[in-house]
Amino acid sequence: HLLTSTSIDCEQFRSSILKRAYEGELFLNETQFSHMDERDHETPVNLLDVTGSDGLFVDGDWIESKDQDPNGDVRIIQLADIGIGEFRDRSNRFMDLERAKEMNCTFLQPGDLLVARMPDPLGRCCILPDVGQKCVTAVDVAIIRTCKTIVNSEWLMWKINSPQFS
Repeated sequence: HLLTSTSIDCEQFRSSILKRAYEGELFLNETQFSHMDERDHETPVNLLDVTGSDGLFVDGDWIESKDQDPNGDVRIIQLADIGIGEFRDRSNRFMDLERAKEMNCTFLQPGDLLVARMPDPLGRCCILPDVGQKCVTAVDVAIIRTCKTIVNSEWLMWKINSPQFS
């Protein structure tokens, strides 16, 4: 019964991720976080269960061509980089650090989960490795930074990518 319940919770969680990603509503505010302890134990798994107070669940940034700089020092991670459970390292786009700061971009950290908001397939997920430089990502990629004491990022990545949810 516990295994079935966990599978259902994970399926509901994945659906929630994809729905929020599609609708552009990934950010949780302080009010939503403050009610975490008050929620009923029958409530399906939600974002706060994996991010905790120091985690993150947001869309990537709206980076246009005019914001890019081929000589920039910040790498822009794109959909082509995200495989099913693997970081493909295929893109070659950059922007200037000052421009990224001006735009208040979210800087990625090694270990962040990157979830594709566009197909083939929609919802594919990988873990960002240490690529040796500062990185941001485009708006068509969602970022999940888990609280390491709450959930194992690799486990969550494989659950998101599992065939039972596709």
